Amino acid sequence: MNKIVNSANDTFQDEFHLNCKWLRKATEAECEMEEVYLHGHRLWYQLDLSSLEPLQEDQVSRALGHLYRKAPNLAVTFAMREGELWAKRVRSGGIDFQVVKHRTLEEVRSSLHRYNFSDETAPTLCARLLEDKTANDAGVNELEPSFPYKYHLVFGIRHSVVDGTSTMTLMGYFIKLLNDVISNISVDNSVPLGRFLSNEETLKLILEKKKEIEREPKLQQQLHDEFQYKKENKPLVLKLSKKPTFSKRTATIFTVLNQTTTCSFIEKCHSENISINSMMTALINRAIVEIFVEEDILQDCYKIQTFHAVNLRRYWSAPVSNTLGCHIGFPLIVNAETPRDVQSCFWEYARNLHARLKEDLASGKILQNKAYKMMKISKEESHDGRPHVLNDNEGDFVTSSMGDVTRLVTTGGDYVRITNVFRSTSIHGTEFPLLFNYHTFRNRFMLGFDYNTDVLDADTAGRIQSKIITRLKELIN
Repeated sequence: MNKIVNSANDTFQDEFHLNCKWLRKATEAECEMEEVYLHGHRLWYQLDLSSLEPLQEDQVSRALGHLYRKAPNLAVTFAMREGELWAKRVRSGGIDFQVVKHRTLEEVRSSLHRYNFSDETAPTLCARLLEDKTANDAGVNELEPSFPYKYHLVFGIRHSVVDGTSTMTLMGYFIKLLNDVISNISVDNSVPLGRFLSNEETLKLILEKKKEIEREPKLQQQLHDEFQYKKENKPLVLKLSKKPTFSKRTATIFTVLNQTTTCSFIEKCHSENISINSMMTALINRAIVEIFVEEDILQDCYKIQTFHAVNLRRYWSAPVSNTLGCHIGFPLIVNAETPRDVQSCFWEYARNLHARLKEDLASGKILQNKAYKMMKISKEESHDGRPHVLNDNEGDFVTSSMGDVTRLVTTGGDYVRITNVFRSTSIHGTEFPLLFNYHTFRNRFMLGFDYNTDVLDADTAGRIQSKIITRLKELIN
């Protein structure tokens, strides 16, 4: 049964002319996310829930309705206005919510990788609730044994109004609202949750970088060479491509480490002064090189180009708590010369990679890249006024590292608790062959591996994921 959870808040009515209220011109990040959305870019986030009593459809529906009315970014969509992309708030619409009984979890995930949001009525969020059929399997009750009813709640979300931090924050808002609804606590929909911010702070920083570049010809040449290399060199992982499947899609593999292994891994990274993201990048590079060798794709050294998503809030001087919207910088590019026998010098390799990533993050390299791009292609637009972002972003893989998200998502309340948080990005319509996302929740490390089935087959993808986890465990033993 499908249900549209509506925003019936009459206080909004005077704000709208016809069906929407124009808010502002879309930011660069919003434009980019809208462009890749047209090429099939989708997100889904999954909460695994444990409840004291069976969840009722109406309870989840009411909590989603409150979330829609209180989160200022969920009623926002984008449209062309006088040749430019603008953000607008729609008057009608809601969250597309469905209780699913006759499809598998994998089928629901796959459908959300292809979900089409309405440009006229929103919503920018949809939700699917499934009972967890593995509730009696070993390990499922590890975290919440006294909450016997298990569910999956999978959210499809439009990337132009969120980033990872925003989405995790929204998940935390939702679980609190759901517990409030179940406990009959009154919810005041006139009090917003979070702040939907534009990019003024980021833009100011980018313009400062632009002035620096304009003053330094050597820096301009360096940036030109870096961008030229990115354009001219195809991802090495494409060498692993098998025969086309003719049913291109995004497939996903998840691995969750238990609390003991997670704590040992984090402690090992800290003791070696290497960040989790740097360590994971090094492990992924090592796994890919091992696959190359097994496939007889032999080189003395492999130059693997990795793209990293950066939370631009890290550079803001203003407070960043509860800030919603899309505030990611992409891509921060790291070219890693990875020797065929990287296992013989792995720690030195990982430390060098970490030093590069740390320096680039500290210096605001991503802001510098944005400034150079602004200088270089400010006049290049597609036929409908949207900026080009495809054909320009290629790498061997993308990483999205979020650290410990427990504080943002929270663990839940007295009636419903969260045991797992998963996330995935559809990449089959973009030019990104592979994407790895990882975070920690409730002291368990979660690694998601999205891959384009036209680039990797399931066997090769599984071997890569297995090698990453095997090498990770070897490091801590």
